[in-house]
Amino acid sequence: MADQIALLNEQDDTLEFGAEDDRGSSSSRFKHPVAAGFHVLFKLLAFGVYILFWIVSSSFVLNFIVLVIILAMDFWTTKNVSGRLLVGLRWWNYIDDEGKSHWVFESKKGKQKDALSAGESSIFWSSLFIHQILWILLIFVNIFKFNLKWLVIVVIANVLNGANLYGYIKCRIGSGKSLKDYATGMVSRKMFSTVST
Repeated sequence: MADQIALLNEQDDTLEFGAEDDRGSSSSRFKHPVAAGFHVLFKLLAFGVYILFWIVSSSFVLNFIVLVIILAMDFWTTKNVSGRLLVGLRWWNYIDDEGKSHWVFESKKGKQKDALSAGESSIFWSSLFIHQILWILLIFVNIFKFNLKWLVIVVIANVLNGANLYGYIKCRIGSGKSLKDYATGMVSRKMFSTVST
């Protein structure tokens, strides 16, 4: 099996991770304004259209189709474009010849990581977390209003955005570490720095 993976990697003619950014350094705060714009646009569009349809529309089927298409565009853009360009992270899954699923989490290292824009990174992470929080709140709203049709759309939104959030967090902390270990380490470092100052 290791020979098959090595063979797969030898035949791969794609760019190395981060090679698409070898355009020289830019002094601007945003190196990928279009990617950042679409990252935020699809999230705002999905949430805004959901609220608008919930208030004014009576045709659930049309609303469902439109919202799932927008959510899918948001998922694809976040996973395949903005995550790679804005924060230097990417994740994916493949199934080998034996039918086993393998998850791959990558992040830029060294000089490639230093070339990332702090502003774009802030936009990426804040919009990803805020979007997830808003969809989680809408789950509770739909449960309390006993609005099960709209709950289906909110669950789909949570699954798609949650998959991206989980994948990018795993990329950021490293695929071998658990989220619990990472959170514990972060809290202990913060406490130590607070005590030492």
